[in-house]
Amino acid sequence: MIGWETENISSGIHNRMKNYMINRSFAVLLTVFSILADDPSKKAGLIPLSVGNYWLIEQKTYEDDDNTAKIDTLKLSITASVNDPSEKLFYYTWEEINWISDLVANKPDGLYLFGQASLTNINLYTSPYLWLKYPCDIGEKFYDPQNDIEYTVTDKLNIEVPAGSFDCIEYSSKNKINNTEMKLYFSPGIGYIKGIWPTKKMEQSLIKAVIIDENNNQ
Repeated sequence: MIGWETENISSGIHNRMKNYMINRSFAVLLTVFSILADDPSKKAGLIPLSVGNYWLIEQKTYEDDDNTAKIDTLKLSITASVNDPSEKLFYYTWEEINWISDLVANKPDGLYLFGQASLTNINLYTSPYLWLKYPCDIGEKFYDPQNDIEYTVTDKLNIEVPAGSFDCIEYSSKNKINNTEMKLYFSPGIGYIKGIWPTKKMEQSLIKAVIIDENNNQ
């Protein structure tokens, strides 16, 4: 009788320990999934690439003689995808600008540009190149050979636009061909937030972003 009670007690302790370990493991998994859900940059690249995603952009162009701005609303969207032999490419399209799309893909070190496409033609570059480095550190530099532009990661900061407040990476550049200066602000997992072209007296700001996940949820 004593042996049976001892065996039952040991078995009960073992089962409780087993249940504790299972529950603890499950809690750890829930924590990991919660972190991934709360931090979109851990499950998406710099720009979330799903067909149907779009960003409404307010563009202000200032006149030379005064501070009056011409205001336009532009739509930037992921309009389609195509399977390259080694990569799934997405059409990153300014819909108001002749429907010319950049063919892009997120890779472990950033957003790559593979070519361009119109409504009827696809032009793939001989070698894809890194367009925007991510993850990145302030001070890092990288080069856009297609447009002869050197980018520098110049800051990580919070940017306020009509769509809200976003933690952004600031990419600064100067076009070596026409000396055009540019600052671009991207929020990881959200995408394009703001652009400033001091020499062109132009700026763009995000009005609205619609991001669709793999299950077509907004």
